[in-house]
Amino acid sequence: MSSTLKPAPEMDIDPKVRNCLSCLRPFTREWAGERICPKCKHSSSWRMGSLPQWHVHSKK
Repeated sequence: MSSTLKPAPEMDIDPKVRNCLSCLRPFTREWAGERICPKCKHSSSWRMGSLPQWHVHSKK
């Protein structure tokens, strides 16, 4: 008998190093969409909702 349940989504559990969009320092992400490092997320400006100075770099 075949199952009618949807297959479980494939989780991206491969840890990757990303540069934080706030401080530009490399950090190991915990999930695919994480772009702000834990240090910046624990800052008072992040907790208060102040937007940090974002750095935008183009890849050449």
